[in-house]
Amino acid sequence: MASADDILEKHRQWLALEEAAQREEWERAKKHGIKVLESEGYAIRGLLARDDRSGFLGRSLIIFERTYGAERGGFRMSASDPVIVRHQAEPEQSSMKAVLHRITPRSVELLIDDAPEAWLVDEVCSIELGPNDVTFQRLRAGIEAAAQLEGAKKTLRDRALGIVAAPPPKKIAAGTEMAKRSKQRKEYNSKQNEALDRIAEEPSLFLLHGPPGTGKTTVLAQAIKEAVDRGERALVGTPSNQAVDNMAHALIARGIDVLRLGHPARIDPALHAHTLEGKLEAHPQKNVADDLFKQARKLFREASQKKLQGRSLDAREQAFALRREGKQLVEEARQIEKRALAHVLQETPVVCATLTGLREDLLEESSFQLGVIDEATQAVVPAIYPLLTRVDRLVLGGDHRQLGPTVLSQKAEQDGMGKSAFERLMQSKTPPPSVMLEEQYRMHEDIMRYPSQALYEGKLVAAASVKARKLDGDWPALLFVDTAGRGFDEAKAGEQGSTLNEGEAALAIDLARKIAATGLAPEHIGILSPYAAQVQQLRGLAGDDAFEINSIDGFQGREKDAIIVTLVRSNEDRDIGFLSELRRLNVALTRAKKSLVVIGDSATITAHPFYSGFVDFAIALGAHKSAWDFS
Repeated sequence: MASADDILEKHRQWLALEEAAQREEWERAKKHGIKVLESEGYAIRGLLARDDRSGFLGRSLIIFERTYGAERGGFRMSASDPVIVRHQAEPEQSSMKAVLHRITPRSVELLIDDAPEAWLVDEVCSIELGPNDVTFQRLRAGIEAAAQLEGAKKTLRDRALGIVAAPPPKKIAAGTEMAKRSKQRKEYNSKQNEALDRIAEEPSLFLLHGPPGTGKTTVLAQAIKEAVDRGERALVGTPSNQAVDNMAHALIARGIDVLRLGHPARIDPALHAHTLEGKLEAHPQKNVADDLFKQARKLFREASQKKLQGRSLDAREQAFALRREGKQLVEEARQIEKRALAHVLQETPVVCATLTGLREDLLEESSFQLGVIDEATQAVVPAIYPLLTRVDRLVLGGDHRQLGPTVLSQKAEQDGMGKSAFERLMQSKTPPPSVMLEEQYRMHEDIMRYPSQALYEGKLVAAASVKARKLDGDWPALLFVDTAGRGFDEAKAGEQGSTLNEGEAALAIDLARKIAATGLAPEHIGILSPYAAQVQQLRGLAGDDAFEINSIDGFQGREKDAIIVTLVRSNEDRDIGFLSELRRLNVALTRAKKSLVVIGDSATITAHPFYSGFVDFAIALGAHKSAWDFS
């Protein structure tokens, strides 16, 4: 078996490959020029500053008006993305890094760490998406911190890497505190209670396997609450902002004080009081820091005016002196805010963030007894280090039968970067203690049954409260609409070569409207496809209908009353492409609560045994219909 040093070195190599792949993609887009970048949503020109103010921790918030092109949409930039802002007339001479705070069709807001230069607030500017260096810096720092661990934390690291086997699970004797607490949790089923007891008892590492709808996040939130009740502090991380917000809401509902770290624009506004910004607003030292920031900004404006008055040596020296004084005030204010931050961090029992949002400068003085990673199967192994290195024991929650991590570099993917720590541990010869939740609270029994048989050894069962839930009328819980012989052939779209199927797309929209006619509001209907081109085709056909249309990948972790899945592939070669990634289809088949409709060409998809089994299951259930049955 490889040593920890060997594994950590491999993880360094993965990060280097992934960063190179990301930068290569950025450089390739950049070669096309600013106008092409703008047309593709990677840049915005014609920005003129209308306001600048103090942002969080003394950063400058610059608000730009879009002087032209405001009607354009399709932005591929979003809040917290790194951008490069340039003087539009002299793009190579005047540029600086910034962070995108907010974007609308008519305005753009940027955060910059330093005082704005005169050209930034007085001239027409442009921005373009930059490489995301910060994420890789944090992941590399996590690897180096993991390499330096000693004692119990080193043992935890080695167990998470599968180098050292975890001890066998403890037996929970009748009459113990854990056994008594289990009896008190009447709202949890037997497997959920078993998981909660194990999490409380395990001294090192535990895996919670949560198939779709089984309440994995609910169990993790309850485990964190019980840890806080015992006097522990918890650090919680997930790969995505949505998953962090879900966990934060679940904890707050249980009366737990939570600190939600992250970029304000990517956090649910309902959580504002639990963000750093929200908590600092109530801190007595915040007003002192704000006054210093205001004084500094006044000096920066005066410096800009001096600089514009002329090019004399005296004017430049005065401008330099004003800026230097302003920077000193900013640094003083930042130190005050940092002390306030340290106080907030130490007083809050649970800190939540994305795994790459766990900032060293904020957490360096903090310690946590319990670490929890939800949706751990979507995280590359290096992403767990920023959290793992700060906790005494670790719980990983996820489902390796659903989608894994997203990896850009094909070489890194082939070398194993796409396999999460959770999946590696579950498939190891000596897996750590784990519990699989078996009762699901989302799907009608007919929707659940095939995924249970094909992927979960038939162990997944429907709770009594959901097993018979259906739409109004006689609309079925499960329907496979077979397009074989209908002439709905797949096609390639654009230069990217994504696949679409116009016939299936039109049929999907028609079926969504039929479902809406049963009385279900359109916003409770989702239409999913594994192909980006099909998603765009569907959105074009939907018009003003409020159906949610998305990729399967973008819908993981979510649910709707009714889901329609269009599989797209229909060809004489029976080539199903990446439909062969069964984890993706497992996600698609387990999002619906009351009705699931799958559209596909049985002549093509049954080349794969999973789909052949699904078609046979639908026929046996009486849930198979031909596309000819629908106009």
